[in-house]
Amino acid sequence: MILISKIRERIPICQLFRAKVLRLFLWLLPLAWSTTMVGQTGAQLDKKIPHVTIAAGNALDALKEIEKVTGLNFAYNANQLKNFPVNRQVYDNKSLREILASILKNTKSVVNEQSGVIVILPGAAQDAAPGRPTKKTGGIVTDKNGPLPGVTVIEQGTNNGTVTDENGRYTIKLKSVPATLVFSLTGSKKQEVPVAEEGTLNVNMEGDLQKLGEVVVTALGIKREERSLGYAVQKIGGEQVGTSKITDLKTALAGKIAGAQLVGAPSSTFRDAGIRIRGANSLGGGSPIYVLDGTIISHTDINLDNIESISVLKGAAATALYGIRAAAGAVLLTSKTGKRNQRMRVEVNSGTAFEKLSVIPQYQNIYGAGDNTNFDVFHFDPNKHPADWQRFDGQKMVQYYMDQSWGPKMDGTMVREWFSWYPGEDFGKETPFVSHPNNIRDFFRTGINLNNSVAFSGGSERASYRLSYANQYRDLIYPNANRKRNFIDFAGTFDVTDKFSVFADINVVTTKQIAEPYDGGNSNQRSIMAQFNQEFQRSVDMKRLRPYKTPDGTYRTWNILGPNGNDSATALRPRKRDNPYSVYYESYRRYSNFRVFGNAGFNYKILPNLKLTSLVRADIMVDDYDDRIASGTVKQDWYKSGSSLPREFNYEMTLNYNKQLRDWSVDALLGGNIRHYKMTRNEANTVGGLSVPNLYAINASNQRPNAFNDYFEQEVRSVYGKVSLGYRHLLYIDVTGRNDWSSTLPVAKNYYFYPSVSGSFIFTELLPKSNWLSFGKVRLGVAQAGSDAGIYAINTGYNLQNPYGNSPALNTPDQLIDPHLSPSLSTSIEAGLALKLFDNRVGIDVSVYKNKNTKQVASLQISETNGYNSYLTNLGEIQSKGVDLAITATPIRNRDFSWDLYANIATNKSKVIDLAANMDNYLAASRENGLRLELDHRKGAEWGLLVGPTFQYYQAKDANGKPIESASNGKPILNANGAYLTNENQPLGSILPKFTGGLGSTFVYKNFDFSFSIDYQVGGKFLSLTKMFLLGTGLDPATVGTNDKGIDWRLPVAQGGGIKPDGVLADGTPFNGYVEARTYYWTYLFNKVAPPFIFDASYVKLRELRLGYTFAAKPWTRRLGVNSLNVALYAQNPWLIYTALKGIDTSELESFWEERGQVPATRTIGFNLKLVL
Repeated sequence: MILISKIRERIPICQLFRAKVLRLFLWLLPLAWSTTMVGQTGAQLDKKIPHVTIAAGNALDALKEIEKVTGLNFAYNANQLKNFPVNRQVYDNKSLREILASILKNTKSVVNEQSGVIVILPGAAQDAAPGRPTKKTGGIVTDKNGPLPGVTVIEQGTNNGTVTDENGRYTIKLKSVPATLVFSLTGSKKQEVPVAEEGTLNVNMEGDLQKLGEVVVTALGIKREERSLGYAVQKIGGEQVGTSKITDLKTALAGKIAGAQLVGAPSSTFRDAGIRIRGANSLGGGSPIYVLDGTIISHTDINLDNIESISVLKGAAATALYGIRAAAGAVLLTSKTGKRNQRMRVEVNSGTAFEKLSVIPQYQNIYGAGDNTNFDVFHFDPNKHPADWQRFDGQKMVQYYMDQSWGPKMDGTMVREWFSWYPGEDFGKETPFVSHPNNIRDFFRTGINLNNSVAFSGGSERASYRLSYANQYRDLIYPNANRKRNFIDFAGTFDVTDKFSVFADINVVTTKQIAEPYDGGNSNQRSIMAQFNQEFQRSVDMKRLRPYKTPDGTYRTWNILGPNGNDSATALRPRKRDNPYSVYYESYRRYSNFRVFGNAGFNYKILPNLKLTSLVRADIMVDDYDDRIASGTVKQDWYKSGSSLPREFNYEMTLNYNKQLRDWSVDALLGGNIRHYKMTRNEANTVGGLSVPNLYAINASNQRPNAFNDYFEQEVRSVYGKVSLGYRHLLYIDVTGRNDWSSTLPVAKNYYFYPSVSGSFIFTELLPKSNWLSFGKVRLGVAQAGSDAGIYAINTGYNLQNPYGNSPALNTPDQLIDPHLSPSLSTSIEAGLALKLFDNRVGIDVSVYKNKNTKQVASLQISETNGYNSYLTNLGEIQSKGVDLAITATPIRNRDFSWDLYANIATNKSKVIDLAANMDNYLAASRENGLRLELDHRKGAEWGLLVGPTFQYYQAKDANGKPIESASNGKPILNANGAYLTNENQPLGSILPKFTGGLGSTFVYKNFDFSFSIDYQVGGKFLSLTKMFLLGTGLDPATVGTNDKGIDWRLPVAQGGGIKPDGVLADGTPFNGYVEARTYYWTYLFNKVAPPFIFDASYVKLRELRLGYTFAAKPWTRRLGVNSLNVALYAQNPWLIYTALKGIDTSELESFWEERGQVPATRTIGFNLKLVL
């Protein structure tokens, strides 16, 4: 009982820790808020530029070069500037004002700074002609996020212009009316708007995704030009992820990233999907890491409303700086931040959505419950039954206790249904025996999703801040199942001096959920879909099950034992299944989580080109959970309670150096990291039932409870560096290296070095300017990465267990450790081509790669004669190769209408090249009960091979044993009874798809926007236990039909019924007999052969739809303080266009190789409102 007392002590400690962290956050928040407001406006024009080289060309090209070097925002008229030639110039330590004056000396332009934007206007506007009245217009320029400062406004055909102020307002005197105003801003689409008369003219700008996509986030959060990268990085904007308010990050990425396979989770649960990037590169498959603002976290606690952009790093060259954790790729998320020199901006999002059941299996509605076509008949027994039950003698009854549907036809015959034996107004009544076709659908309710958030952002010259709060509430389609989540996100920066600045990103998440649905096969008593797809009877009226308790507290269920042979109390006991409503209202699990993660640090500019960054990253969680089985249900009552406290701290320091040396650019980094991870967990559960019914507490255990404490600790120390060289925007080379020392490996071999070399060549820099080829780049990268062992994997120690009888409190481990265990090693090579065509209207990016993963840390099964059953060692070589293709296009773009689209496709082949000596097969997973099926990695075969029993197929042979032609060839072989003969351990196909991809479009017409996204998968195999149970138990529509004689095959063979199997005898003679329908499906197919239950995992799915409208700013909206208002209707998972197995959404498989009582898919339709104040 000592362990129990420790568990009781842990809970208050967790609560105390949670309260202290929250109090600390609330104490720091006002301080952070106040410091971000400190600062005063300064001029960017007078700052010195260390070095910039301007190539011979025109003034427009020169300004673009200055933009790249300084990182400042410029506003100018591109069409005018490109007509002025500029000679090659080199400027060292000159102010920006001096450089611009030199470049623009022949343009008569005026340069000034507004709201941090460098504005370049044509020469001073001439006054209107004498005698002609001056026409004046003005208004507010906005985008979807609110007012836009720094937008250039030019009267077309003149040098008359202005720029919007920090509130997006502008005023301009027109030389003539009518006129056309041209609105332009870097990163936005240019707009030409006619002006018929003076007055107010408000304009909404749209983002130019192709221009914005030139800068991406790479490893360690470093922002770089995409043109300089020698590896594949795919970036999508936060608005693309949040199109339909999906809260699961991985599902939101579906179809948008070339080479990323969605390993789905059912949409009707709280679970999140998985992603596999570029196939399987290890025996375990591999999953990418998720990095939010530089902090590696799990993907489950991310508020997508707060995400600015996402970059996906696919190859080892891209992820080498992350070391062992990113061998399978990395997903980098960048949060929204406040902007400097911007007044406070308030953004409000409010969404409501309704979630409905969409995809479930089909069921037959002709035959009812039973293992034969006869009704049970009630036999009165005076020794067991009340005397007044004698009047029921001889009444027909449903076979309540049966878990199959091979019974009599549901033809309206008067019978006693299950509810007629419970006390009440229906007691003793006979009702028609009929089907309730929608009884499964009737169980599920309409779920409600509420998603609300508010964000405050802004900044001064020296500071920026953003604080947001989001609240999410979700009712699942299952009774009593809901989740509540709260997100608080803060990001702030502050320049203490010109050289020293501090920053912080803090995220707080709380989660409470109840009644997460169970899946799994028939062995999981609380799997509702397993009940519906095997035992549930088509004649059950779901409305009669909703009152799941009698007045005395007894649980009501359809699956009663029945009165024959039982007294009145025993007759109402469930045989095998509980009422599905009692499962969700009484036998549920709960989970709560409090999490704080983020980083804080400082930057110090040692020299103009040398910067020191130091920070601490933290991720701290407090998890509490419990689970229960209610008293009075089928299984013995039970209770479990636990808590865990995982926490990770990373201590980082980096030196960053960058220098422009005439035609060369140098960017170097040297850093170090110490990662420390700890996790404590306490858990206990009752044994032998509860001493007091429905008292859910560990001390209510009838016997000594099971209890345990876990403690895990790991440390990884790292040193890493990077050098990037660029030559005249033509050639770029990156060299990186990282060395990790891990505590989970033997001391002699606990270190591993990861090098990478990559480069890119911009060949269009050497070509004459072209109207069709805007940009072209080839890239090449080579890298190595690796991974360590699990925590304590190399430590040999005793295992704790509950002493009982002859079992001691400690036992010896059953795994032997290889004393020469070393890190695994993955080598990757990648080549790519990127093109932009027709003035950036079309983008094409293709990558070809090959990965080789060797010396993987894995356990081998060994003979138990030496006292162990497994051996941890290095083994295997997995080779993965493939091609990714991504295409973007803007077929139409004019003043009122634009059409953007994307499409991607990827193919990958992963193969097992080698395993260990004398080893041809590695068992990855298996089913031990029922149908024997394995997931194997076989030497020389595709990764992830399904292996199981198949039919024996006939092949005719001559006297010499050579194959010959025969009409019986290829047909299954049957025995004399019509049962199939089988071959064990036969390959059934790989679970990996042949192709994955997606496509989507966005249409904008004036203030309307419409978008959709589709994702798809071609190939891959999976096992469906749902289909096996539906067929075996007679629930599947395929079990209803007629034989070749035109007679109902459910009738007995003696009456002309039965199924004639399509097969031959061992000698090739056709089988001409008939088999009882139940025998055929339940005895000869169910749990016997795999092919009827192995399906293609291909699918095509319309994932998202959105229709929105943005209201332009009006006088009445400005009076209310509203700068922007957008409303939208959206849908998630509205249409499963194609799937090979009807009734199962193969994009949401609960397991990557099988589904076992798959919970259903849902579709969601919602409304969202977004305000910017």
